[in-house]
Amino acid sequence: MAHLPIQCQNCGAKYKIPETFPGDFAKCKACGNKMDVNAARGAKSTAPDSEASATASHTTGGTRKPRQGTEARTGTRRKRGEEEASPKKSRRAASGSSRRSRRGADDNAEEEEEETGRRGQRKKKDNTPLILGVSLGVLAVVVVIMFMMWGDDDKTTQTKNQKAAKNDKVATKPAEDATKKAAEEAAKAKAAEAAKAEAAEAAAKKKAAKKKLDIKKVADVMTAADIFKPATLDKLPPAKDTTEEELTAINEQLDLLKEGGGLGFIRAPGKLKVIGAKMIPLAVNRLMTLDYSKVEDNQYAFAISEAIKGLTEFELAFDPARIIDEFTIKQGHTNATKVKDLHFLTRKYWQTDKSIQAHIASRAKDK
Repeated sequence: MAHLPIQCQNCGAKYKIPETFPGDFAKCKACGNKMDVNAARGAKSTAPDSEASATASHTTGGTRKPRQGTEARTGTRRKRGEEEASPKKSRRAASGSSRRSRRGADDNAEEEEEETGRRGQRKKKDNTPLILGVSLGVLAVVVVIMFMMWGDDDKTTQTKNQKAAKNDKVATKPAEDATKKAAEEAAKAKAAEAAKAEAAEAAAKKKAAKKKLDIKKVADVMTAADIFKPATLDKLPPAKDTTEEELTAINEQLDLLKEGGGLGFIRAPGKLKVIGAKMIPLAVNRLMTLDYSKVEDNQYAFAISEAIKGLTEFELAFDPARIIDEFTIKQGHTNATKVKDLHFLTRKYWQTDKSIQAHIASRAKDK
């Protein structure tokens, strides 16, 4: 039984199937791919024709036309054989056959010359690509050389430019350094001038502020109108937990201090100290109501300051302003400004006994 050769297009496995195989496709046992049986049948049907064509081409030398000289030689052999086989043929026929053979030989020679000429022409034509290739190669070499020379020129120019720039930089560096140094010095001078102006302005402001608060140096020129008026300060409120009874007791002891003598005057500072920090705001408010151009009010202010000193341990430096010491307006002005200091200390530190003790501790630590 005849078989068809078939090969799997997926894995390359080869098989042989009977020509009587009924289906159009067969399954590959290796990979399961479908193989086209009709294609195998068609390939086998065209195979004999291809083999026959190949055999004919090999026998006749392809499709090339046989030479006339070959045919003449073959005819000559055939004629000679016929003459040998038939001796009775006429000499005339033999001579005609010989002439035909010679003509075939001449034709064969001419054909060989033409073939040789054609080969020469083909050889000449084949040299053209070679010449063209050589020309292109030479041209490419020339272009490369020119490009390299142009690149070298660019590098040389670039190097020259860099050297020139470097020389210019070296030449201009001293000038640049001098300019930079001058700019720095100008900036420093400007900053120093600004700082000086700022310091002068600050000093002027400080002097103006001090002028407002300073006591006038010349006492005989001062009048009652020049004395600081503590009444311009804000009145201090009493402590938050101060009762009406405590307010009454504080005011009574302050009134006794105003008498300037007697048993009540002597005991008043001790009683005020027992009351504690609650008495300080009321005492400062009492100091703010006095007329410091009068010697009696200055003496009263000194007595109140001594009571506050006993509680806060703070030296207030009030002037006693006794009459025998020839009281002056300057002393009254000094005591009036002390009231301003006392007002500040009370508002900031002396609101409660605890705050007074903390202030005393901080002063001791500073010392």
